Amino acid sequence: MKKTVKTLIILLMVVFLKCSTGDVGTNTTGNNLPADSLESKSSCTDGAEITYENYRLSNNVWGKGEITDYQQCISVGGLKSNPEFKWEWRWPAGVNNAVKSYPEIIYGWKPWSGASTSNSLPAKISDNKKYAITWKSLTTQMTGIGNLAFDIWVTSDKTPSSSNITREIMIWLFNSGQQAGGSRIDTVEIDGSVYYLYRADWDWTYLAFVKISTAEVNQINLDKFLAILLQKGHITDSEYVAAIEFGNEVIEGSGKTEVKGYNILIQ
Repeated sequence: MKKTVKTLIILLMVVFLKCSTGDVGTNTTGNNLPADSLESKSSCTDGAEITYENYRLSNNVWGKGEITDYQQCISVGGLKSNPEFKWEWRWPAGVNNAVKSYPEIIYGWKPWSGASTSNSLPAKISDNKKYAITWKSLTTQMTGIGNLAFDIWVTSDKTPSSSNITREIMIWLFNSGQQAGGSRIDTVEIDGSVYYLYRADWDWTYLAFVKISTAEVNQINLDKFLAILLQKGHITDSEYVAAIEFGNEVIEGSGKTEVKGYNILIQ
């Protein structure tokens, strides 16, 4: 009898220790996935959009024209604490030297849409807000011609539309043989990185900061770029930051980008 009781006590201790060392505390779903896993979503449909919180991932193929031999896909997954945005593409070479697509993460009010993804945008430049764009990890692989860049739309009105766009501000983090529009007008240093500044005056003023420093970054303080443009007279403080977009402009070739923990804080 004593032996049986002793054996039972040992078994209970083993069960207790097993529970205490994480077999129960792992916090997984019935599919053995972490409990904060995002429902994975993907699409290869032209113009498809996947929304996650204040961000909208868009399979933007605005410049494809009559091209049919191509593929471009987007996906969102990972963890709620560390969401993963991914997109990949394959576009033919030699068709023309124009941008075919811009798979992108949209934050704010894109002038061609009817609403904002966030209450933080549009924001008037004179409000002097801080714009911190951060990510935990970022990888991009490209063959062919294109870039990895932010595209910021600035409008003259707090209700953005295609008719009141005044500026398009780009910040290129990576360049694969692509030439920025307009002419190079300046060289600036922001947060330890050096950029060439280009300007072109089209239907609106195009301004592109092309990063030439090779060191990787994991944060862009947009307010510092705006301050330089304001100081040099390229924008005015009566205008509005309407949307902040991030993606790959693709002219030709193939590639893939993955960004984890992407976050925009405006305050």
